[in-house]
Amino acid sequence: EMLRAHDWDLFAVTFHEGHDIGHMCWHVHDPAHPRHDPQERRRLGDPLLRIDRQMDDALDALREAAGPEATTIVISGPGM
Repeated sequence: EMLRAHDWDLFAVTFHEGHDIGHMCWHVHDPAHPRHDPQERRRLGDPLLRIDRQMDDALDALREAAGPEATTIVISGPGM
């Protein structure tokens, strides 16, 4: 909504969820982690993969809303 509301020269968005979910759920994602519990993994799935896919979808929606003439720059942090 905000992106479409104005004629922007620059529109910046940050996603912290990818980093945060790594801190909270790496043990669910990584079978080699000492706290990994296969039952918890079966129950929850892979939270990191789910968040990554949601961020990808959000980026796609932003790019679509910005239009074909917008330049998109994606900068990824250090991750986990």
